[in-house]
Amino acid sequence: MENVSVKDQSQSRDRLPYGVVVFLATLFTCLAANAITLSAQSGLFTTWETLPGLPSGATHIIDADGDNVWVEDGEGNLFTLALRCGEDSHCPEWQRVNDLAEIQPVQCHPTKRGANCTSLKGSSSPSPLSGEVSECIVANGCFPDPEYGYETYFALLSDGTVKYWQHGSGILGFVFNFVLSSVILPFIVAVIISIIFLVRHVAKRNKAG
Repeated sequence: MENVSVKDQSQSRDRLPYGVVVFLATLFTCLAANAITLSAQSGLFTTWETLPGLPSGATHIIDADGDNVWVEDGEGNLFTLALRCGEDSHCPEWQRVNDLAEIQPVQCHPTKRGANCTSLKGSSSPSPLSGEVSECIVANGCFPDPEYGYETYFALLSDGTVKYWQHGSGILGFVFNFVLSSVILPFIVAVIISIIFLVRHVAKRNKAG
């Protein structure tokens, strides 16, 4: 009886570290992964991109949607640029617009305008933008999640440069990130730790034998 009791205590001590390690590792993985994915979901890691320059610079943003922007340059000419190129070899480049009737943005939600981008409230707040902003517009993308899809900020700087900040803020992306950080990654970590403990246990038995 005494020997059995000592054996049980030994097995109990062996099990306890494994359970503690798995619990702490999966908990840390879950917290860290959620912190990273939530930061990414809010646009913390998304940066501003600069569009090609116009010879006389842009002076006004006429309209925009999630993937296109229309501007007027210093000579009164109208131009458009598409962010998603597809098979168009001229993208992303400014294309001349000859008539205002050609400006037909695809907008699932009304655009918002402001003197600067930080004053516009979208589902995500853009990162700070260097340079003096004279005009900003935010438009929602309509695909693949119209209600909570990606959105694009277009900012016109005082030097005539146009920059954009596009970020996916859809509910589909949020659900995927949540499952990845709260279920899949912790499960993978638990499996890896289990394999390590199993290998150690087998190695100890072989050594003892």
